[in-house]
Amino acid sequence: MNDLNPYSPDELRHIRRLILASGVTVEAWAGRLRRAADFLQGLSPAQAEVVAQQALAIGADPDDYGDEDALVAVRRELALVPEGERLKYISRHVIAARRRYFPNIPEDE
Repeated sequence: MNDLNPYSPDELRHIRRLILASGVTVEAWAGRLRRAADFLQGLSPAQAEVVAQQALAIGADPDDYGDEDALVAVRRELALVPEGERLKYISRHVIAARRRYFPNIPEDE
């Protein structure tokens, strides 16, 4: 998995904290991301593979989100985002992490 996972443990923890702060389980969110990789018609096979790999990396250790203080801080951060915009906010963080490692893979999300 490490060959397919360029994300740092800190990046993955931050993403997991955002997901948990939104009230969704990491497993559920990663599962939706994996399904999106399979079903989004605009994704090329390369894009779908990158999205699926990221979903696997995020979901690989759902309980590894760092300490409780960090989760509380992210909950405060997310509370400042209007409720209807929270999924987009989290998605932007996930896409930003992906783009750092796969800058040549266009996004159709």
